[in-house]
Amino acid sequence: MVVFGSLSYSIFKEKLIEERIEEAESLIDLSSKEISNPLYFLELDKLNDIIRNIKKNPNILSVYIMDSSGRVITDGTTENRFYNQTLEDNLSKRSIHSSELLAEIKNGTLQVSAPAVINEKIGIIRMDFSLKELDQLLTNLIFLLFIIGIVIFIGVAAVDVFVSRSISRPVTNLRDAALEIARGNFDTWIEIESEDEIGELALAFNRMAQDLRRSQDSIIAAKDYTDNIMRSMSDTLMVVSQDGIIRTVNPAACALLGYEDKELIGKPFSAVLADERGSQFSGLYPDELVKKMTVQNVEKTYLSKDSKKIPVVFSASVMHDSSGRIQGIVCVARDITERRTAEEELLKFKLGIERSDEAMFITNIDGTIIYTNPTFERIYGFSREEALGKTPRILKSGLQPSEAYKPFWDTLLAKKVVTGELINKTKDGRLLNIEGSANPILNDRGDIVGFLAIQRDITGRKQAEMEKDRLLKAIDSSTDGITIADEKDRYIYVNAAYAAIFGYTQEELIGETWKKITPSDMIATIEKELPGTMYSRDVGMFSGEVPGLRRDGITIPIEVRGTSLWDENGGYRGHICIARDITERKRIEEELKIKAELLDTATDSILVHDLDGNFIYLNEAAYKSLGYTKDELMKMKLSNMVTPEYGSEIKQKVRDLVEKGEIVFESANVAKDKSVVPVEVHASIIESGGKKLVLSVARDITERKRSEELLKEKARAELYGFIVSALPVFASGVPSQVRNNLVKNFAERFEKNIMPKFQEEIRRLRRDMKIEGEGTENEQEMLDIYMVWLQGLFSNFGIRSRKFPIGTKRCLEFLNCPWAGEAKGNPVFCFICRTIVIRSFTWTELKGNADQSASIANGSPTCRFEVHV
Repeated sequence: MVVFGSLSYSIFKEKLIEERIEEAESLIDLSSKEISNPLYFLELDKLNDIIRNIKKNPNILSVYIMDSSGRVITDGTTENRFYNQTLEDNLSKRSIHSSELLAEIKNGTLQVSAPAVINEKIGIIRMDFSLKELDQLLTNLIFLLFIIGIVIFIGVAAVDVFVSRSISRPVTNLRDAALEIARGNFDTWIEIESEDEIGELALAFNRMAQDLRRSQDSIIAAKDYTDNIMRSMSDTLMVVSQDGIIRTVNPAACALLGYEDKELIGKPFSAVLADERGSQFSGLYPDELVKKMTVQNVEKTYLSKDSKKIPVVFSASVMHDSSGRIQGIVCVARDITERRTAEEELLKFKLGIERSDEAMFITNIDGTIIYTNPTFERIYGFSREEALGKTPRILKSGLQPSEAYKPFWDTLLAKKVVTGELINKTKDGRLLNIEGSANPILNDRGDIVGFLAIQRDITGRKQAEMEKDRLLKAIDSSTDGITIADEKDRYIYVNAAYAAIFGYTQEELIGETWKKITPSDMIATIEKELPGTMYSRDVGMFSGEVPGLRRDGITIPIEVRGTSLWDENGGYRGHICIARDITERKRIEEELKIKAELLDTATDSILVHDLDGNFIYLNEAAYKSLGYTKDELMKMKLSNMVTPEYGSEIKQKVRDLVEKGEIVFESANVAKDKSVVPVEVHASIIESGGKKLVLSVARDITERKRSEELLKEKARAELYGFIVSALPVFASGVPSQVRNNLVKNFAERFEKNIMPKFQEEIRRLRRDMKIEGEGTENEQEMLDIYMVWLQGLFSNFGIRSRKFPIGTKRCLEFLNCPWAGEAKGNPVFCFICRTIVIRSFTWTELKGNADQSASIANGSPTCRFEVHV
């Protein structure tokens, strides 16, 4: 009984501890997930709430939440005395380096830990469970078992004598019946003489005999069932013993190999393996195959009785009995001769597709791409992985309307091949011209199971054709005559302009030579020149003016340029010739010559130049007024002739001239001796030979400028006199009201004298700038006109300035001030200029303001005014 008690105590204790560990692991696993988010965001209040809920379990002694390095973050108490410390026990040290749930029992305490994870380990939770209550529970249990054991022992001793006598004979009967069943006699039957335990045992024995009889019948039926399966299998089946001898075969194996079953049974399995004669399973058996337990779908070659090699797909698995001992190897094989033949044919087909220069892809019946060849990847830029599973929509350029695809699909679904051209798009967005076909793929029943597309990139060819077509159209539409001749100088191409120059049709000149359109007295002269020009490999061209013979017998001047064509061996293959009728040009040149003689008598400078400022014509006054020769000035450009101040405005002047057709403006030319000549220019657009040219007439306005400068000096003097007369009023001791009255009086006099001229000038500027209508849509244009007027007004006082925009503002900055010295000591000068700007701005009736943002009087190097609407 003592042994029984000790053994029971150990068993029950181990069981209770296992249950406690499972309970602890389950709890800590759930808790590690619960603390992950608040631990990640270090939400201590939430972590402490979780620990308090866990400690409601009376068996939990302590809970710690640590970071991934093992330092305690919180233990749930208000003191948190272990904060930022590392627990030194073995479990805590192990948990730092572990990503698994750990458990240990130490000094009657169960310790468990688990990692907290969000994508990676972010911390650890540790719990300690008490196991002391288990000892008391076990003590009570063992005491109860001891009392029950004593009671059972006394009862058994009392009935032992009676039972031994009453059951000896039935037990003997049971023994005899068991021996009969052991001999295979499952019909053995025991007479039941009582209804006590022995009778029940006899009844159970009879039932066992019945079950054994039924099991034997089931085994026989199962064997028949298995044999039927083996006979009906289309795959070959052979069972091989551990030493490699064939023990069982099915009819399919005999039929494939040409043996009778008795010929194969007992034969070494290696004898039917064509490439492994004398070996056992190619090294797989016994060691490798037993180790792997199975071989699945490997290709092998069987050898038939008549030495024919048969390719098969082979599988094998180790067969064990109920005790785990190896009984043999079950080998199943399927004849793949037809499949191998089909694969070889398919391989040839695949190699042809893979190596084709044409892009090919196959789709299923739903239009999903299931195959692409390398050329497809090269042309379109999609890898095979990117294309598979997609539809051909990834290639659509969007240039063809959707309705254009309907006849395509109608034809294809009618099981007919579709051919033609289309425009597709590559992965990187390039457009390709594609020529190819779409072919329905049919199965044995004639149903469509997919589609095959064969495509070739003809973008280069299309571009070449387009270039050729564009070139021919350009040549044919050229106003210059163009011909192409063969090695005997016979025309093989003549454009319409060339035929028209000489009064022929294109067809009439094809097959003729240049002699047909050349005066007879010039043919011999030209022929003498050709060996050294057109027919020379080193020169290879002819150019110059030659007489041409029209169909009506009239001789006309022709400008000719011919270029030779040569083959790779240096042989003359013909030429290309460009001819231009220069009759009109000759006439114009003659007219210009006469006009030039007339223009040279003019006192104003007359210049003709192109839009880039290259001189085409200069009269005598143009170059002599600047001290140049005609040749010197002709080599210069317009921008080299004018001062830098006006040179920067040339491009804008040209744009204005092209837009308006004629403009008048002031400029200044630089003479050869570096002196500056102010001029007034009347410029207009003329056309000559289909090109736009600029005709400029420049008049020297030096005297006028001197007169204007005198007027400006007078205006400055008058203004200066007014300012000087007001100086006492601007003394520091004079009240501001007196100064304001003076400025007000000046503003009123300024408005009375200048405002009418302002309105007249504004109307003129609006006409020049072609601004029509009123209202806010023209506010910025009106502001620009005002700034032009204001800049001109101050120039009358000898003040040079520049205007420029800052956002919607317009700024006017003085580049000089005639009274700079005086203005630094007395603000009256700046007050006057400020009054002019502010008062004149009110005349524009624009909604906005004008003010002075910087002044010399306040220490700024320049004066600046800002106007904003």
